[in-house]
Amino acid sequence: YTGNTYRWSDGSYATGCHTYRNPPASGPVAFSGATIDGRYTIKPSGSGAFDVYCDMTTDGGGWTLVDNDATNSGSFSSRQSGANPDITVTRGSLLPSYTWSASPQLMCKSNHYNGNFPWLTFNALTSTSLSYPTSPHGGSPGQGGNWNNAKLNGNQDQGTASWIYVNTCRFGSVWIGYGSSSTCSCNYCGSSSGLGGYKESSSTTCSTWVR
Repeated sequence: YTGNTYRWSDGSYATGCHTYRNPPASGPVAFSGATIDGRYTIKPSGSGAFDVYCDMTTDGGGWTLVDNDATNSGSFSSRQSGANPDITVTRGSLLPSYTWSASPQLMCKSNHYNGNFPWLTFNALTSTSLSYPTSPHGGSPGQGGNWNNAKLNGNQDQGTASWIYVNTCRFGSVWIGYGSSSTCSCNYCGSSSGLGGYKESSSTTCSTWVR
């Protein structure tokens, strides 16, 4: 821990949260896996060092915060390197176009109303994502997701802008990477009477994580 961020004990940086959590077993310097949630400094290949927020506990840890909306005042629209990585206030995105791990995953977390909505995780690059009911905007749930391996890193057209459903809650629109829409949009959860029947809760929060 150096200053306000975590990094390797020799002062160097990992390429992402996943590497801090699962460091190489051998190399010039051997490190133990980081297990504390918090702000870390990362340095992806071809990029300067910058700070991100890492979740090192959920489902094995190693998650890098991409988007977060804790104010429920609107959707995300930017993809800016250098956005504030504070998990409580972040708007915008930190999603450099590099390979996060051998099998990159996307995780959406949300809290709504007076209870906790379970965090949802799926592998964005395999057929496991097809098990989540989705629909085009304004449609009905039931279609499979479409998450394209070739569209994960750095491309603007990232998968399909589909709604993910968990029971009757419309969990949100998922994009992987750059674009004008949010990566995970979790602001709609309520009745299943169609697009107009979903209510937005003032207590809703939503965050997007990649590893």
